[in-house]
Amino acid sequence: MKKTLFFILMFLVACLTIQAETIVNPDKPAKGDWNFQPQKLWESGETGEDILTSGIRSIHIDANGDVYLHEGKAGRFIVFDAQGKFLRSFGRKGQGPGEIGQLLSFFLIGSNLIAAEMGKISYFDKEGKFLRSEPVEGIKFPQFFLDDHRFIYSGEFSPDNPQAKARVFLYDLQSKTEKTLAEFTPSSSGVNVQRSQGGESVVVMRIASLTPMMIVGGRDQRISFGFNSGYTLKTIDPQGKELLSFSLERPARPVSDTEKRNLMPNRGRPRIVVNSGGGGDGELPKEMLDNMIKGMPDTLTQFSGIHIDERGYYYLAIPEADSTKGYWYDIFSPQGKYLYRSRIQAPAGEQIVNNRIVFHESHLYLLCENEEGEIRLLKFKIALPV
Repeated sequence: MKKTLFFILMFLVACLTIQAETIVNPDKPAKGDWNFQPQKLWESGETGEDILTSGIRSIHIDANGDVYLHEGKAGRFIVFDAQGKFLRSFGRKGQGPGEIGQLLSFFLIGSNLIAAEMGKISYFDKEGKFLRSEPVEGIKFPQFFLDDHRFIYSGEFSPDNPQAKARVFLYDLQSKTEKTLAEFTPSSSGVNVQRSQGGESVVVMRIASLTPMMIVGGRDQRISFGFNSGYTLKTIDPQGKELLSFSLERPARPVSDTEKRNLMPNRGRPRIVVNSGGGGDGELPKEMLDNMIKGMPDTLTQFSGIHIDERGYYYLAIPEADSTKGYWYDIFSPQGKYLYRSRIQAPAGEQIVNNRIVFHESHLYLLCENEEGEIRLLKFKIALPV
């Protein structure tokens, strides 16, 4: 009995020690640069049905290797099989049952496709049949689903309260309840708010490479997050217990107003998609855009995305002022040690569109635009870091 009690106490002490300690990494990867050695397997575009546009907002791969994309302008989902063959497209733009207005993101959970938009979560089967929708009150942007009814979202700002605390929430669609998993005060606000004359329209601009914000990722039942004005990442479980914390000591990198404009969506001409009047769509007025650019920080954020591979390695996307040269990734071990950095580049004569880069198991997917303006999805076999 004494031995058992002693073992339990030692186990608890060890867990508390892990929770309290943040692994601090110098800005030098322990093993240098990693070459993914990408080998191209296929690209889309061999049939007229699978022509893509730059409006692809999200890319996900299911357990069979089928690839799902959403094309915002047409409001449709596009599906390829693991060999690149076009399978089907489904969905349409609108506000009715089974229609998508302004997609925020979508997720593949079990046999379902879950589409999130402002105020509504819609469920489809993977063949495209509409199943149901669930209303969602307030501003909740799902960033990671634990299962088909629980999702993670972050909240760190509102137009009326730019000094609000950063929080990570777990929301349950069945019980309509939420739980705060983590909370802290960010070093700077991610808000960039512009109001039209008269104040009837409010535009909140958030760009992960420019505006400080909470970045959330996850895999299985592990939730990883960090406020990207600094370089600290924490991983917790669905009860909020801290499992891992690591940081990187890297100075901020300056960015010019011209570079800020180039990092804007839609080639520097972002569109209004939400306003206080219940929706809106149109190009952002030049004066409002200029004011937004001036109001943004003069440094890039520290990271803009989190991917966790099936072995537990962390890939953090690093913002670039000139993305035509590709994108850098910092790669950390499952224990939080900074191991490698690696650059992802498009093939010669092509450019990665809107940082649409997806890792899935031992494959890499890139959405690219060639010199003729054609958009293609490319799949590569890659060598995983060790």
